[in-house]
Amino acid sequence: MRTTTEIPNEELALALPRKGPLAEPPKALALTVIERKPGWRFVDLRDLWRYRELLFFMVWRDIKVRYKQTALGATWAILQPLATMAVLVMLLGRVARVLDAAIPYSLFLFAGLVPWMFFAAAVGTAGNSVMGNQHLVTKIYFPRLLMPLAAVAAAVVDFLIAFGMLLLIMMPLHGVRPGWSLIALPLVLLVLVMLAVGLGTLLAALTVAYRDFRSIVPLTMQLWMFSTSALFFQDLSKLGPRTRALMPLNPMHGVIVNFRAAVLGGPFDLPAAGISALCAVVLLVIGCIYFRRVERSFADII
Repeated sequence: MRTTTEIPNEELALALPRKGPLAEPPKALALTVIERKPGWRFVDLRDLWRYRELLFFMVWRDIKVRYKQTALGATWAILQPLATMAVLVMLLGRVARVLDAAIPYSLFLFAGLVPWMFFAAAVGTAGNSVMGNQHLVTKIYFPRLLMPLAAVAAAVVDFLIAFGMLLLIMMPLHGVRPGWSLIALPLVLLVLVMLAVGLGTLLAALTVAYRDFRSIVPLTMQLWMFSTSALFFQDLSKLGPRTRALMPLNPMHGVIVNFRAAVLGGPFDLPAAGISALCAVVLLVIGCIYFRRVERSFADII
């Protein structure tokens, strides 16, 4: 919270030296005082908008640091899902694919890995964003929420590169063209970004107080990936009825299924999409409120 007060002339006359014996006392100056707001509060959008340029430079810095002194540069955003796809095709190709499916299994896997890789990278970097910027946290004031937001925004660049690979190279190679279902893609991406921001913001606050999360998060993301059956199986009816009933409770299930439906065509899973959207909103609210609640102590315990 910012408040503006004026320093009285007599205090300034004692604090500031005059240039001459007849110099007039200085006029009252505005002083900005940073105070904390008590209680549980949501995002201060005006404060974030005031520091929008800082957000841009933090995103640009994260992108430059990620690809600094690398021979392949942004190509890593394509190689990672491609390599993962190749390994999964060799391991699960005979078990998880459908032989007479309209979509080749390699394209099916790559279309699921694109949103998942973004989610995993965004949550991982956002969770460590406060610890990675501790030299700023302890010295200057700015909305601390900019740190996880910048981490997620930097991951969007990798997502766009991988998505371009999917749309412009992988799909034409397999003879698949996008249809009118692509119109629904912005809604799916909105849910995906909300999930990443909400969970990443919550983990960023928890990591400051409990350093164990720096090791827990990577392990959890790996287990989460292999527990998302929609990422690997083309025919979910092969799974048991109990598994199919529990799958929509995984928020990334609805995102991946409907992302594929929007890009490659096919039926949308609206109930799963609704559950994913609800989880995204709940995580975003809880993450932002908890982050705002504990950010006042970051500089003391970091």
